[in-house]
Amino acid sequence: MSEKIMQEDKKINKRIRRAKVVRTSAITFVCFVLGILIAMQYKNIREIKANEERSYNSLYEYQKELIKLQEEVDKLTQEKAELQKKVDLFEHGSYQQQIEHLEKELKNVKLFAGLTKVKGSGIEIIIELTDPSTLENIAAALLMLINELKASTAQAIAINGVRIGAMSEVRVVATSLVIDGQVYGQPIRIAAIGDQNNLLGILSTTRALVDHIGKFGAVTITPRDNLILDAYDFEKVERYTSKLTPVEE
Repeated sequence: MSEKIMQEDKKINKRIRRAKVVRTSAITFVCFVLGILIAMQYKNIREIKANEERSYNSLYEYQKELIKLQEEVDKLTQEKAELQKKVDLFEHGSYQQQIEHLEKELKNVKLFAGLTKVKGSGIEIIIELTDPSTLENIAAALLMLINELKASTAQAIAINGVRIGAMSEVRVVATSLVIDGQVYGQPIRIAAIGDQNNLLGILSTTRALVDHIGKFGAVTITPRDNLILDAYDFEKVERYTSKLTPVEE
């Protein structure tokens, strides 16, 4: 009887162990499957987010392009309206109106070419070297600074009182600044008329040039509300354009 009971216990224990193995295997399998499903879901989520991000970037680029095209359309529309006004003026305007319009156009051309004395707000840069003989050490930085101003929003520039035009030549020779063949001494005064914030921003982005010049002396940058710049020398215009002949269209 006792042996029978022991055999039954062994059978029961064996079944229990088998059940535990089956349960453990089942749990392991379920966890494995869940892990795969979670990994696949995570991958899908990442792909969805990546696609959404690409879509957002594409949409942003399309919006930028649309804004740019709209600005171009607005600009062309404005130019068309101005040209239409000119056509209407020449077709229907009086002789006096046509003369006034041409005089206004000529005035704007002279302003753009620097052939008239002008005034306005802007900035003034004064460079005073401790030793005038070190001018050659800052020549490259000085000329780059002048070119940055010419390429910026400055509408008129003068150096030591000399108006700078499109054909102006500025060079450093020994201890002097040579502008269009004329020699000018120190200190160097650069005056630029234009939006003060934009001009100061240009100087901020070219700070390395200003700092390099400052190693050899003092650089003073001052906003000015009433700068007066002389006109570009008309004799220089004749000298630089004497070989040019307009092409009839």
